[in-house]
Amino acid sequence: MKQRKIVQLAYVRAERRASEASQVRRTLFQCVRNASDWHGANLSGFALVTWNRAGDMRSSLSEGHGPVSIDVIPCQVRDALNRHVAAEIVRNGEVIDPFDYEPEDA
Repeated sequence: MKQRKIVQLAYVRAERRASEASQVRRTLFQCVRNASDWHGANLSGFALVTWNRAGDMRSSLSEGHGPVSIDVIPCQVRDALNRHVAAEIVRNGEVIDPFDYEPEDA
């Protein structure tokens, strides 16, 4: 008689979460590379926010050099994310990288 294999659900859940986190990291790194490549030698600063499954957030920023000062970064980021989400909704929920497409009226 064939012996059944016992599957530990906690192990399966941990493996799935690790796989999902790995995919999110790959996407994150690709988006950062795309943004960096898009700006090239004109890259001046950045803002980054990440969160985990519990909703705990971590942020990082650099105001760099240029016209965007640290006191307006939250407003600039909010406006950029609002435009990104609006473009995503218009494209029927397709996740897009704002540095990886040309506007249709360009």
